[in-house]
Amino acid sequence: MRTIRNCPICGNSKFHFLGAAEAGSGLHTAQVICRECRLIISQPQADVAEMNEYYRNVYYQQIWKEDTIELDSSRNHLRVIHELIGETMSGKRVLDVGCGYGKMLRVLKDLGNECYGCDLSEKAVQYAVNNFDLPGVRCGDISTFFGKAFDVVLSFHTIEHLPEPRMFCRDLIALAAPGGLVIVGTENARSFQAFFERNLSALSGRGKPFFTSQEHTFVFDTTNIRRLLTDCGLEDVRSAAYHEVPDACGVAPKESVHWALYKKLCRTVDRCSRGTGPYLVAAGRTPSIRGNE
Repeated sequence: MRTIRNCPICGNSKFHFLGAAEAGSGLHTAQVICRECRLIISQPQADVAEMNEYYRNVYYQQIWKEDTIELDSSRNHLRVIHELIGETMSGKRVLDVGCGYGKMLRVLKDLGNECYGCDLSEKAVQYAVNNFDLPGVRCGDISTFFGKAFDVVLSFHTIEHLPEPRMFCRDLIALAAPGGLVIVGTENARSFQAFFERNLSALSGRGKPFFTSQEHTFVFDTTNIRRLLTDCGLEDVRSAAYHEVPDACGVAPKESVHWALYKKLCRTVDRCSRGTGPYLVAAGRTPSIRGNE
């Protein structure tokens, strides 16, 4: 385990305790929040070797199995991206870092993009290649594509799992062509449902639980993710908070009416509050001319 001494976004060393989970129940078991930029930090964190072992051999084998695969969520992520950047991605050379089973790449390929990706899980990569016809997906980390250049570099639900978010963002930016688009999607630290359920748990005497999945090393909000990407060199950085599915009052299979109405209430409150919602996406462009060019 390792202890985080300084916030990776603002450098602050003063943290507040946020919540805890049962010991031995996941990669990380306690969280703090940065007093300055409000980044949520798992404290202490599993070391890099433990994380690599987990994502290579446990994550897709035991947590996210093939029966969780569907494309509607990726289509919704892409809808939010297109609204944020003001254009539809088509005819682009695209790299997805931490692509998992290749869901986002499959949707992007259907729009006429040339798609590449990488993931640590051999199982997930083989699924992407064989089931989604994505021969450009490779097993490995971001360094697999060092030296290449892409019109769009994106990464969804990956940065929150990593030990060095600033280094990761710099690597994403280095892979984008001059004037290229860099997109990062992750969970949002600000949502009404999370706020309500955490405080309800505390009031009932159960204590404040771990804020999000115990695999997550950091949890961002729309403000500090913009700050991070801007500090790393992106221009015109924008962000948006949203829900996994479009705002609808329908009841999903095996979902109670009460649960559907509760989620509808949460979406309504989030829609009325700037920057809130369970998910966020941020996007910016690399400078048209870099360094000594």
